[in-house]
Amino acid sequence: MSVDVITAVWRSGVYDGSNLIVLLALADWAAPDGTRVYPTIRQIMEKARLSERGARDCLRKLKGDGFLILVKGSDGTRGMANEWRLDVAKLWACAGETEKKSRGQIEGDNYATGANGDSHGGKLQLHGGKLQQIPHTPYIDSTVINNRHIQPSSAPGGASRAKASKQGEEPEGFAEFYQAYPRHEGRGQAERAYRAARKIVSAEILLEGAERYAALRKGEPAQYTKHPATWLNGKGWLDEALPVQSATVIPIARASLFDWEERLRIYYGYVSEDKEYPLPKGTWNKSWGPAPHEQGHKVPLEAFAKIKPKVA
Repeated sequence: MSVDVITAVWRSGVYDGSNLIVLLALADWAAPDGTRVYPTIRQIMEKARLSERGARDCLRKLKGDGFLILVKGSDGTRGMANEWRLDVAKLWACAGETEKKSRGQIEGDNYATGANGDSHGGKLQLHGGKLQQIPHTPYIDSTVINNRHIQPSSAPGGASRAKASKQGEEPEGFAEFYQAYPRHEGRGQAERAYRAARKIVSAEILLEGAERYAALRKGEPAQYTKHPATWLNGKGWLDEALPVQSATVIPIARASLFDWEERLRIYYGYVSEDKEYPLPKGTWNKSWGPAPHEQGHKVPLEAFAKIKPKVA
């Protein structure tokens, strides 16, 4: 465990949600220079409270962004771990940028409100060896009523109209959540439940929960899918994802397009590149029906369109 690396992760401000949790977990395993990180995928899943797919997605994201570097792959034995290295210098560089932005925001607030919180304050400047406050006149948005300048809050109905306008706006992230959720009914109730849920949890966690639930309900009767407000009020985002059935055991009649794509990846030899779960090219389970090159196969055309044979 390295406190320095964990501190760099926190101060970097690059990620939130699952990506942040996985990055913190890796930092917890790392040496002070970011090396010697070799947990198994199972250990990452348990520490970050993620499914296997979720953990692998986070690792791909961190690796793609350059914060996680593969030092050495496993020897192909199932359960063995890759060795990783965290780019600590890059994390601290991001932390510096985040602190600069924070200081800039604070300076801007001080200019607008004054160092002592006075709304009529001004910018501090050095004159004659002493700090002096240069006053400025704040901008006041006013409404003219009967040739008199009246603040919007004191105008008849001004405060109530402003409050109604604010309440009429959808919460940030709600549109994405509602689009990802598998049932689109009771949008008004869902919006109110979403607004309440956002007080205790981030928009990203709600979106991830909706996507998990959508994957769980895929192919299931729509009438048994929870309304979005019911799911939110029941804190459905806390439900753990059910173990994802392997594409090798799902019956043909229930196989989704994603399952067929995974089977084609195995058949064309893409999965053989995975050091942790190697499979030889041409592997095809008899329970999947005839192989793709055989007559009467059940592989959808959409799967062929997305997964192409490897070019030698």
